Amino acid sequence: MTQHSLSGNGTVASALYRAAALGGVAKSAAQLKSARDENARIKAHRHLVERLGKLRGIPRKIGQILSLSDLENEENPYLPLTEGEAILSKGEAIEEIERLLGRRLDTVFREFDGKGISASLAQVHRAVLHDGTPVAVKFLYPKIEDALWLDLKALGWLSLPFGGLKKKGFDLQGYQQTVKAILQEEMNYSQERRRTERFHAFSASHSGWQTPSTIPHLCGPRILTMTWIEGEDFNRVLMWPLKDREEIARQLIELFLRSLFDLKCLHGDPHPGNYRFIRNDSGVQIGLLDFGCVKEISSKSADALGWLFKGAACGKLQDNSDGCLQALVRLGFNPDLTEPMRDRLPQAISHILSPFMSQGAFDMKTWNLAEDIENTLGELRMNFRLAGPPDLLLFIRAYQGLVQYVKALNVKVNWRNLAQQVMDGRTIRSNSFSTPTPVPTDTTEARHLKILVTENGSEKAQITFRAIAAENLRDLMPDDLIPKLEERDIDIDRISKEARDSGYTRGVLFELEESLKRIRVWLE
Repeated sequence: MTQHSLSGNGTVASALYRAAALGGVAKSAAQLKSARDENARIKAHRHLVERLGKLRGIPRKIGQILSLSDLENEENPYLPLTEGEAILSKGEAIEEIERLLGRRLDTVFREFDGKGISASLAQVHRAVLHDGTPVAVKFLYPKIEDALWLDLKALGWLSLPFGGLKKKGFDLQGYQQTVKAILQEEMNYSQERRRTERFHAFSASHSGWQTPSTIPHLCGPRILTMTWIEGEDFNRVLMWPLKDREEIARQLIELFLRSLFDLKCLHGDPHPGNYRFIRNDSGVQIGLLDFGCVKEISSKSADALGWLFKGAACGKLQDNSDGCLQALVRLGFNPDLTEPMRDRLPQAISHILSPFMSQGAFDMKTWNLAEDIENTLGELRMNFRLAGPPDLLLFIRAYQGLVQYVKALNVKVNWRNLAQQVMDGRTIRSNSFSTPTPVPTDTTEARHLKILVTENGSEKAQITFRAIAAENLRDLMPDDLIPKLEERDIDIDRISKEARDSGYTRGVLFELEESLKRIRVWLE
C-alpha cells in the first residue's frame, strides 16, 4: 500500500505529514472566516473542503458535522465529505477486503464495484453476492487508529473554556474521555453489527423506515457486509412535492422519538451520507445507515427526558422550575451550575423544545433558539453551556440533526401531535416528577457564588454557582491562576474557610487585576 493511503502509520514522518496537513486545514478555516466577499468565501470553502477530503478520521468528521449546517443549500460545499471519492484504489481495497475475509473476492461476490465511497474512518463498496443479493461492504482504513490518535494529539483534544475551570466547572476530562470512547466505538465493528441488527429488528415493524441487515459470515472486527439500501440523497428530496416532504419530516420526528423512548438507542451521526430517501407507489420511506455512532439511553435518562418531552407536549413545563431542575440533574447536569438557573429553566427548556409545544403545525422559520436562550438566561448563559454532562453529546447531535433536516425540508408539521402519540400512556417511572423534590438549596445569606472575567472593560465570561461551592474555590480556579494569587498574598484556602465559617455572607471574596484582565469573585 502507498504511504498516502496509510497516512498515519505511527512513524515520525507520518506524524509530521499529518500535523502539516492539519495545519493546512487550520489555515483554510482561517481564510474562510476572514473572507470579505462571496467570491472569497466560495474559494475558501473549496480549499477547506479539498483539504478535509484528503484526510480521514477527525478532519473528515468535522466536515460531516459542518454539512448539517447548510442542508437547505443544494450546493452545500461540505456534501462531498459525507460520501466522497474513495481514498484507497480498487486494487488496494480488494487486497484489504480479501485479507479481512480470508478468501478471494470472486468466491464471495458475483459483482464488485471498484469505485468505493469514502467515509471518515472507513471505505464502502457496493457488491452482489452469488445469490443475487446487493450488499454494502464496509471496512476500516488500515492504520486508521494511528491517524486518529495523531489528530487528537495535534488538535490538543479540546480547548478549555473560561480560562480553565476545573472539576466543579467544565468537565474537560469527561469530554475528552467521551470523544475518545465515541471514536473507539466507531472502530468496534462487532458492536456495530449488533447495533445494526437491533435497529433492523426495531424498524421492521414500521413501514416508514428501512435499515440494513448484516451478513454475519462476511463480518469481522474490521469489516461489515450488509444489505444495500437504494435511495435518493437528501438534496434530491428538497425537490420533492410538499406532501412528500411533509411525510419525510413526520417520519424523521417519529424515528427520533421512538428511538429515544422505545428502543432507548439514538443514531448519533445524522449527516446526509447516513440517510437514503425512498419514494414509490407505497409512499415515502427513510433509509438509515451506519450504526457505529450510537447513543445508548439509560432508564434514568429516558425517564428524565420523557418527563421533559411529555411536559412540553402537554404544556406543563412553565410553572415547574423544581421539576425542570431535577430532570436536568438526573440527566447529569452539574447541580452547582444548574441550581442558579432554577427560575429560568422552564423558559429555557421551553425554547429548546419549542416545536413540541406548538398547538398546530410549527413554522421553523419563526424559531430563533440562540437568541431566545440568550435573552432568557442573560448573565447565566455560561452556566448552561458548562453544566451539561459529556455523555449528552450524541443526544444533542441527534436532536440538532433532526431540527436541521426538518428546517431544510421547508415544511410545517405538528411536532406536538407526534410527541403525544409516542408519549401517550407512557409511565414515567419516577413519580417524583409530578411533585418534584427540589435539589437542596443553601439556607445561607448568600445564594450564589459568582465569578466575572473582564478584559479591556468588557465582559469575557461570567459564571454562577451555588454559594456552597465557595468552600472549594481552589477547585474552580485554573492552575495558572493559583500562583498569581499567591504572589499577591491572596490565600484561596483561607478565603474558602472564612466564607464557610461566616455562613456564606454576601460580599467580595477577592479581585485580581493583571494587565487588561480583571477577575472578580463574590457571594450574593
